[in-house]
Amino acid sequence: VHSVTRTSTGKFRVTFLSPMPDASYCWHAFARNAGNQSAMKHAGARATAEAKTAQFVEVVCTTSNGSLSDTTEMNLTVWR
Repeated sequence: VHSVTRTSTGKFRVTFLSPMPDASYCWHAFARNAGNQSAMKHAGARATAEAKTAQFVEVVCTTSNGSLSDTTEMNLTVWR
């Protein structure tokens, strides 16, 4: 990973150190909600709002009701 940029509340762009050959890769993310055990956080990407390119992937963190929300920790894995 070259960089992680918070582009807005709950939205992050992960730029790869070496670009992928194309955007045909798979990713999985997990959002952690430290300090508030009663509230769930989810990591994902909306169908048309977040980009997935050979250079980067955009991932969002949401609350259970779907509102964008920052997280204390997000883990991302990418498979090619």
